[in-house]
Amino acid sequence: MSFEKVLEVTQQLAARMEALAAIGARLTGRDIDPVIDRALDGVLAAVGVDQTSLAALSPDQRGACLGFVRAFMRQAGGLVEHPERPPGWVDDDPVVLQGIGRGSSSLAPVIAQIVPGLGDLASRLGSSAGTFLDVGTGVGWLAVALAKTFPAITVTGIDVFGPALALARENTRPAEHRIAIREQDVTALPDCEVFDAAFLPGPFLPARIVHDAVRRVREALKPGGWLLFGLFAAPADPVAQALNDLRVVRYGGHPWRPDEVVELLAGAGYVETRAVERTWAAPAHFIVGRRA
Repeated sequence: MSFEKVLEVTQQLAARMEALAAIGARLTGRDIDPVIDRALDGVLAAVGVDQTSLAALSPDQRGACLGFVRAFMRQAGGLVEHPERPPGWVDDDPVVLQGIGRGSSSLAPVIAQIVPGLGDLASRLGSSAGTFLDVGTGVGWLAVALAKTFPAITVTGIDVFGPALALARENTRPAEHRIAIREQDVTALPDCEVFDAAFLPGPFLPARIVHDAVRRVREALKPGGWLLFGLFAAPADPVAQALNDLRVVRYGGHPWRPDEVVELLAGAGYVETRAVERTWAAPAHFIVGRRA
């Protein structure tokens, strides 16, 4: 490939990155100089963003979208500056941590869509006895969103990354009577038959621990409880798929495919294992399995 071609591709991709920044700027809701504001309007129109729909987003939806924009742009810069960094989560930048956390909160309404199709889980999570385990809770925003979505239950969030846990304790403080944050390795989870449902974040779990994690979570579920195993979902084009895999391996995870996870859960003793048909916009796949 010639220098000219490399330069052309670079400029094309830079335009996409700057378009993402333009969306993020509008999502902040800040007052913007009228001249810049009109130019932003032009960019958003060119990329097909419906500004009426953007303005109609709820605060939680706006926070989730803006969180992803901020985190992905920071992480893209980190890849350029430190491509030599080995796989694994080491990023303690609060902007990245809070951004990924805000983005993950968009999974709560997706889980609410899935739950009615999972046996008696809807009635369990409608009860004050209902319990939900959020593995890899990070800064706790998904735990907060789950507590809002299922207002009767208690949520336990576990993680091993100190900087994220410190933020999680602050973020969940207003709901600390319903959300417990614990420093806990999922492979050493001591709970037995405690939780009605559990979420496992596949992209953040090293492949070497996943088999132990799904087995240990199975023991922590009540009989009939459900595991919801989440994966990133990329748009159906080769560039997006390749970038998705790169993001996952940089996080220290493994780029599982849904059918691989179905087999993994079945092998770990779960029943009714299946990939849930994706009918939502949030960039996630869910694979589910029930403890018999």
